Amino acid sequence: MEEQIKLNLDILADYKSQLDLLDLQKREMIDGVLTPEIRQAMADIEAEFSGKADLVNARIAGVRLEIDRDVLQHGETVKGAHMMAIWIKPRVTWDTHGLNGYGLAHPEIMAFQKVGEPSVTIRNI
Repeated sequence: MEEQIKLNLDILADYKSQLDLLDLQKREMIDGVLTPEIRQAMADIEAEFSGKADLVNARIAGVRLEIDRDVLQHGETVKGAHMMAIWIKPRVTWDTHGLNGYGLAHPEIMAFQKVGEPSVTIRNI
């Protein structure tokens, strides 16, 4: 089974490489039809809007920090006309290692243990 998984991981990596190559070929073809004048005009447009976007992104970050702070203090979800800030109750966690040790001496506590399903994450190496 492990060999089949390795084979499928290699196949998946190959497919992703194919997508990267297609994207590269597309960009090369687009670059091939652009004249130097068009490239310069596009660079000028990008530069003009980059500064404007940076300013708006800074304002977004500031308002977002204020909303987060206020909603955490308010303790409830707040709906605006187009967006909502959802207050999420604190997540409760337990020291699993400690409780497993405690469960050896007190097996009755293990009746309250729930084990979820395993999952898979695929990462590049």
